[in-house]
Formats: sequence, structure tokens, C-alpha cells
Amino acid sequence: MRLLILACSQRKRPASAPALELYDGPAYRVVRRALRSGVHDVEVWILSAEHGLIPADQVVAPYDRRLTRDRAVELAIPVSRVLAGLWQREWDDVYIEAGKLYQDLLSVAMTWSGSRPVRWSTGAIGKRMQALKKWLHHTSNGNGRKKL
Repeated sequence: MRLLILACSQRKRPASAPALELYDGPAYRVVRRALRSGVHDVEVWILSAEHGLIPADQVVAPYDRRLTRDRAVELAIPVSRVLAGLWQREWDDVYIEAGKLYQDLLSVAMTWSGSRPVRWSTGAIGKRMQALKKWLHHTSNGNGRKKL
């Protein structure tokens, strides 16, 4: 099983829904399309400026909150607690699709929760979406892939 952590997006649908359905930015469209096309070995968690690190199936109401440095400081400890629980599981691969401030928050939280090898998104949005799509469609064959 692989773990994907996505930063929330400013673009949201107008009604309460599971987080993966509520957020409607480019990464969410890529992920939903991949899941509909048969990618089943990925568990998705979302780093929300409002709610912290939540599972993709958690129902969330629309909100308007941006991640600021102050909010990142507030979220660091709660996010590190959730990460500590996630790190108890074995993952074949971990990918984080998030902007700089979200990555900074996760980096700090990982220093408290225990770090592990992860892949971080980099580059411009188009390059990041291509990398995410490629990662999503790469399935583990179980033949000697190193567990992270």
C-alpha cells in the first residue's frame, strides 16, 4: 500500500462532502481520475489549513482559510501526532503533493513524529501534476520493492 498526502486546495465544491470530493484543485482531479481508473493501492490523506491532517473520506464543510506561517505553527503538533500514527504502518512508498508552506509544516511535524523517506513534489504546477499522475499509475509488483 502507498500513502499520498495532498495539501488542501483553495478551490472547493459548494457543499459538505468527503475531503477528496470537496477539494477541487488540479491535484484532486488527477487523483480522483486515477482512483476511478483502477488505482487501488493508494491511501490518501489531506493536509487542510482548517482541519490539519485528515483522511480523504472525512466529511468536511466548505471553508475559506489559507495556510499562514502562524497557522502552520498551530498545526505542527496535531499534524505530528497524526503522522506518528501513520508512520506505524508500513508503506511501499510515500508521496507528498503540496506547496512550500505545506511542505515546511510537514517537515517540522516529521521531525517530531519520526521521519521516514518520502517523495516530495517539486517544480511548476504542470510538472508536479505529471509527476503525481506518474506516481499514481506506478503500481507495486511486490517483487523486492523496498518498504519505506
